Amino acid sequence: MSSITKRLTPYRIGLLGLGAVGASLVQLLQQQQAELNAQAGRVLQLIAVAARDPQKARPISLAGLDWHDNAVELAARPDLDLVVELIGGENGTALDVARARLAQGQDLVTANKAMLALHAAELARLAETNGAQLYYEAAIAGAIPIVKALREGLLAGRIQAISGILNGTCNYILTEMTRTGRTFAEVLAEAQALGYAEADPSMDVDGGDTAHKLCLLEALAFGRQPDLRRLRVAGIRHLSPAVIAAAEAQGYAIKLIGQVVRDARVQPFVEPCLVKKDRPLGRVAEAYNAIEVTSRYAGASFFEGRGAGGEPTAVAVLADIIDAARQRHSPLFSLPFAQLERAPQPSETGPSYALFLRLIVDDSPGVIAELSALFARNAVSLATLQQAPLPEGARASAELQIITHAADQLQHEATLDSLSASPLVLQAPAVLRIIEG
Repeated sequence: MSSITKRLTPYRIGLLGLGAVGASLVQLLQQQQAELNAQAGRVLQLIAVAARDPQKARPISLAGLDWHDNAVELAARPDLDLVVELIGGENGTALDVARARLAQGQDLVTANKAMLALHAAELARLAETNGAQLYYEAAIAGAIPIVKALREGLLAGRIQAISGILNGTCNYILTEMTRTGRTFAEVLAEAQALGYAEADPSMDVDGGDTAHKLCLLEALAFGRQPDLRRLRVAGIRHLSPAVIAAAEAQGYAIKLIGQVVRDARVQPFVEPCLVKKDRPLGRVAEAYNAIEVTSRYAGASFFEGRGAGGEPTAVAVLADIIDAARQRHSPLFSLPFAQLERAPQPSETGPSYALFLRLIVDDSPGVIAELSALFARNAVSLATLQQAPLPEGARASAELQIITHAADQLQHEATLDSLSASPLVLQAPAVLRIIEG
């Protein structure tokens, strides 16, 4: 042990959860002990762990650590300086632990974005009232240090918008569907076999995970109270190889995007969008995350990195542990919770944006002219309209790929209602928003 390390005072840590992230955290603490101690200004001592199965084979040594079957019991230990919660779940044990620690004025590190998004008001007030700190860098975008970047670097630039790929599972599935032409179900099964997707993938593929993260980003960037009800959320289950191929033919990649802007009348959304393939967000592949932050005074900043997995998330947890050891305290979001704004409901029209549509229509004379007139009647103009070949033997139908000029939400909705009612349109249209990215 170096003379510097000897002078450092102990900082005692309890860990809840020994899944992939928890095991990686233990391993990194063991492998980089001296370096981490120097960075923290304390001797980081993991002294206790809690998990469900003490007999489970794990790629780490737990020798010398106190084992607890009960996570709440571990969290209540008075000899711990910090508890790290890696159990997950929006309620239950994780929430019990968070409430107990913060009520006692004790610091907590968590990677639990669902708990934070749903219980932000309660947890922020508990922390502020009792002089505790809640750290959550690992809750958003894995190894990308976006909480620090926003809170410590970009807020002064007056952030105007955040757009991001915030779920590695969805990005992997969309990458593989694009690369191989396989169906959603086929690639999802592969992602589950590789450990990228859970046995129940609903939270990822239906957009909930991205929504939780976007909610926290909005609170940080714009000083608003987190409110999941404001978000428009859609997932990727409905995307077919044909739609992905049609988008690619137009020079676009399909990505599950979460976007929020400063104008509180504009509804934040999570949904599959078209992004130009040569744009930064359009190039992000596999299980990576990426976030683009646009600021009034700093311009555009782009962050990309591994968004999930044991080691990347454990790195973010370690960053929070070092901040906790050094007693770096900040409000949970950009301001004390009482000063956060309640965002108003979005306007009915919303911002103007372009759409991509894939239509299967009756292949008869005059159809294109009639459909063009339908768009015109709803004040939506067409930027491009192309006919693509259908497989040989298909019924007397044609595939049309349409990109509109920008129009507001009400105009788009009226157009889609007209298309649904038209006998010329033989299948439900595939409709995706286009973003700059």
